[in-house]
Amino acid sequence: MEREGVSIDADGIKAFGKEVSAKAEKISREIYEYAGYEFNIGSPKQLGSVLFEKLALPSAKKTKTGYSTNADVLESLMDKHPIVPLITEYRALTKLQNTYVTGLLKVVGEDGRIHSTFKQTETRTGRISSAEPNIQNIPVRTPLGREMRRFFTAKDGCLLVDADYSQIELRVLAHISGDVIMKKAFLDGVDIHTVTASQVFNQPIEWVTPDLRSKAKAVNFGIVYGIGAFSLSKDIGVSVPKASEYIRSYLSKYSGIAHYMEQTVAKAQAEAEAYRLKSEQITPQMIAMEYIDKWDGKLPAVAGGDSSSMLIDISQIIAQMEETAGNGNTSQPAAQPPVQSVQDGQDTFADEEAAE
Repeated sequence: MEREGVSIDADGIKAFGKEVSAKAEKISREIYEYAGYEFNIGSPKQLGSVLFEKLALPSAKKTKTGYSTNADVLESLMDKHPIVPLITEYRALTKLQNTYVTGLLKVVGEDGRIHSTFKQTETRTGRISSAEPNIQNIPVRTPLGREMRRFFTAKDGCLLVDADYSQIELRVLAHISGDVIMKKAFLDGVDIHTVTASQVFNQPIEWVTPDLRSKAKAVNFGIVYGIGAFSLSKDIGVSVPKASEYIRSYLSKYSGIAHYMEQTVAKAQAEAEAYRLKSEQITPQMIAMEYIDKWDGKLPAVAGGDSSSMLIDISQIIAQMEETAGNGNTSQPAAQPPVQSVQDGQDTFADEEAAE
């Protein structure tokens, strides 16, 4: 995939970029009309001044850096003033223009293809990821964003094929946990999200609405990746206590999954404690023995202590021993090298010091 790359319709992207820019320009003029003057919509400080001072919309307490204008804040103000939906749409358009239109055109190779880097061991969940650019994150939530996907093309005589395992995470979870209810749902060919909605929200399967199924889907996949009540509450738009209730209900109905999760955590904690105890039992003697076991049988060229102690150059001894062994002569003793003492930066010979 990296070497072959993905074919891209660069001309189509350029034309699409002009369309996006025109829409962003039109929306910016509407925003200026509501504000009463022109300002930098991309500046949180200037935008905060317009929303919370000029238009007097409700806000959190002002901090040293100014008012927060992040997505959550704008979402809470969506019904307070018609300027807010326009700002949200403007942000979406500028992100589409800067990240995807301009961003993709910058990385088109001489062969007219995009060569992304695919990383197989980057994510904690084991999913494959891509970078430079991230072609797995092409917009899909909005109609205009989905337009970007049509600019990825197949070469002549070929087709782009999209294949995906059906609910693979939950199938693996059902297998390794051995949960009876979830396994039965898959074996019977029943929609697992509908079954979960029925179990968690205590509704007959035929009464499960699309909204309940959507919430159950978020619970299903959230549980797989260890989601908490706070994150789940934001994903499905309910209070934190209600999200906690959904998680408890899920684990109560799917008791096999709950047991597997508890066992997995307990096993990890036990292994961590065993490793800690083992590391505390390692002694200097054990480390020394490890060095001995790994010794390659070769003597060092220099033996001795630190800079203030005796240093003996034994390289000559080793050389003469090897030469004697090679000649088969063992009658001549090896000459002794001088023993050098290094003290206070002055070199003297130990035998001369002994004579004095």
